[in-house]
Amino acid sequence: MKSRDSWENLMRDWQAGSPSFDIAALRKRADRKRRRMLIFTALDFIAAPIFTVLLVWMGVHSRFGDGSPAPWLLIALVWVATLVPAWLRFSTLNADTMGAVGMLRLTIKRARTGMHFVWIVPLLLFFAYAIMTPMFSQMWTQGDAAQQRAVVRSMVANSVVCGAVIIWAIWYGRRQWRKLRQAQALLKQWEQDIGDDQ
Repeated sequence: MKSRDSWENLMRDWQAGSPSFDIAALRKRADRKRRRMLIFTALDFIAAPIFTVLLVWMGVHSRFGDGSPAPWLLIALVWVATLVPAWLRFSTLNADTMGAVGMLRLTIKRARTGMHFVWIVPLLLFFAYAIMTPMFSQMWTQGDAAQQRAVVRSMVANSVVCGAVIIWAIWYGRRQWRKLRQAQALLKQWEQDIGDDQ
């Protein structure tokens, strides 16, 4: 909400004829966003080996892992889910942030990058469920009552996760779209009124 308010304040200042960009504040926000991206990337690279070890254990020791490609496909998906977001985040770390134009272009680039996550995260979740469905089906048809209850619990948990991802995607997509449009409008006005050399 604070970020949204700051962009709307810039729009109002501009429309009132006072294009007073607080470059220091914009750079501070960009640096804060950069730190968050680095933290999330670090957490991804910490979590990926942990999930890899767990999936290897499942593939080697699980009764239903014998002969099933699911654990190994999930390992590949874990690393895709780690490397793709890292690549997207790092692609926005070195943008020009020396002036107002650089700040606005950086915001536009990051908003566009953020909008990629709106479809990447649900897509990765879909592939994960597609990989796990045959394994769950085998557990349901060949497992005992305890394993069947585990499948039911997993289905309930997955339904909650799917609902949460849909809500997140709608919220995050609208947030990034709003930020993108506001930054584009400000950049256009800045370039028309002041020029591209600031």
